[in-house]
Amino acid sequence: MRMKTLVLASAATIFGLTASAKAANIGITNVGFIGDTTDLSGFVNESGAYTGLILLTTTTGSILPVFCIDLFHTIGLGSYSPPLSYTTGTIIADSSSNPAGTGGNPLNPPTAGEIQTLANLGYSYYESGTGTADIYAGIAGAIWSIEYNTNGNTLTVDGSSAVNALIASDIAYAEANPASYSLSLFPGANGQAFGYGQAFTPGVPEPATWAMMLLGFASLGFAGWRSARPKLSIVD
Repeated sequence: MRMKTLVLASAATIFGLTASAKAANIGITNVGFIGDTTDLSGFVNESGAYTGLILLTTTTGSILPVFCIDLFHTIGLGSYSPPLSYTTGTIIADSSSNPAGTGGNPLNPPTAGEIQTLANLGYSYYESGTGTADIYAGIAGAIWSIEYNTNGNTLTVDGSSAVNALIASDIAYAEANPASYSLSLFPGANGQAFGYGQAFTPGVPEPATWAMMLLGFASLGFAGWRSARPKLSIVD
């Protein structure tokens, strides 16, 4: 699966995190998915890309709902032992080149904030239990469209008619309501499971969950272009 950098939504507000704040280390033991498939064309060509919400289970058993922003790397669905290692950080670029979320074309305001807004929206659906596969696919598709239709690039995300309508409305919503920051999860030494780099944009975790993460995680250790895909892999 191809996944992208995850944005941490309200965690920054809850804990007063800034771009200069000390990074938190997070271990991921399982990767799940809720969404649909789309066809990507233009800057990235991918048929049957898995598009939607990624569910990361941490070493504490908490679940982080996230959206991939890295169309150039892969991550496999399933469990991992030892855990995959990630660290929080600020998104400053797309992932058209390594490292994920820091290399490639710069994502200046309001683009990064629009991505964060969509991750927050997805998290609200997840928390309320009202999210559907199409809803999550629409949000992920909108994130990719906003991110990669910049700097002269063009990307079309084409799914079902329902997903396409949601992508359009989500883009409009994000453009009208950009967030003021954009935090993400970046890979540690083994973050992708293949020894490369992969990043994600998280939604808003519960305050108690983030308190444990930011205060209690020990240091833990995303992926080469077109890496071999163990297990089921998805593009997000």
